[in-house]
Amino acid sequence: MKKPLFHCGGIIFLLLLSFSSFSQRGKSAILRYDTAARYGKLILADGTELPGRIVFNDNDGIFTLFNGEASQSFNSRSIAQARFFDREAGRDRLFYSLEYTDPQTGLTDTEFFEVLKELDSFVVLVRIDRLKTVARKSLLTPRTSPMLVDRSARQSVQTQTVFFLDEQGNFEPYMNIVEKEVGDDLWDNNVTNTRIINAGLFKKYTDPYFKTLVEYAKENFLSFKRKSEIITILEEYERLSGN
Repeated sequence: MKKPLFHCGGIIFLLLLSFSSFSQRGKSAILRYDTAARYGKLILADGTELPGRIVFNDNDGIFTLFNGEASQSFNSRSIAQARFFDREAGRDRLFYSLEYTDPQTGLTDTEFFEVLKELDSFVVLVRIDRLKTVARKSLLTPRTSPMLVDRSARQSVQTQTVFFLDEQGNFEPYMNIVEKEVGDDLWDNNVTNTRIINAGLFKKYTDPYFKTLVEYAKENFLSFKRKSEIITILEEYERLSGN
């Protein structure tokens, strides 16, 4: 029975080559979060369960629950867990509010983490940072508040970090996904950069099946740097290991 979350040289070389940073360009969507309400349930910090239709605003880190005509909004400090079914992803999306200490600032706060895969001995999570607006770097752009410059000189940035979480509650960052949008009146240009922080974590947590997983990913054209495909690879690990 699965335990609840904290109630509690050659292959690596090839992977490191494939795990280098890469970028993609396209029409941006980070400013327009998904506003479709999906049926699910929130569990508050005091244990109260609230079913209803749920919208997650990842730009601001807010869950909104609709029940009939009424609506309530909650941040990470007031929710313990959130779950709703995402038709587009074809699966339940599960979020926990967990305490996290930022290694750069040393500050500890409660933040939302989405579960990509929960196993007996480790969990793979993603933290979606709140949307940030900054002034684009340019010799012609004055150094001032990003909200005081023209829209075409502003840049919106959102970072997602994928973590491996062990049984002791240690967060180990695996990769960053940074999405940047530069907008004007006619077109929103989007650039997504993925950077592997620690390629060795997959091997660390999935040995002795790691080599088999590499072959499985190769045969099925799966990437270790795409969230949806990481889930598929870990489902194969779950099958192999009997987790």
